[in-house]
Amino acid sequence: MSIERAQHHLEASMDEARAGAREAASRARRRTIDLARDTLYAGAGTVDLAVEGARRLTRRAIELPGEMVAGVRHTPERLQDEFDALAERGRRFVHRVERRASGRVSAARAATRTAGHEARAAAAATARAVRDGGSARGTTSYEERTYDELYALAAERDVEGRSTMSKDELISALRR
Repeated sequence: MSIERAQHHLEASMDEARAGAREAASRARRRTIDLARDTLYAGAGTVDLAVEGARRLTRRAIELPGEMVAGVRHTPERLQDEFDALAERGRRFVHRVERRASGRVSAARAATRTAGHEARAAAAATARAVRDGGSARGTTSYEERTYDELYALAAERDVEGRSTMSKDELISALRR
């Protein structure tokens, strides 16, 4: 192939590429314009939908009192029955809530009493052990004491943060 022919082929290919690029750019511009126009139309459609909904609600609000009055005039017994049924349902609901609440309060009081007795017993055992130079089990080792004994001792010594500590953390805090 001669140089002139190759040059001709190259120019023809470049012309085709330029024409393709111009066509692609033109299509992209048209799509952008269409998208912008459709976005405006979608916004206008949203406004129209909102206005239509507001008109429907306004009409319904105007019609509703008349329907309510007609319903009351025609069926006062039905309304009284519905009212009575709602009142009875309310009484049953309140009764259920009161029963559950009183049961929970009783359980909470019992748990508090038990916890108080256990805490006082643990505190007394610990106090005796400290006074006697040992622990509630007769030894000075913190490791052999129960969590409750360690907690009571920490409470006596006013160890800060004791309520969130594990047994090992209580032992470390008591040794400080």
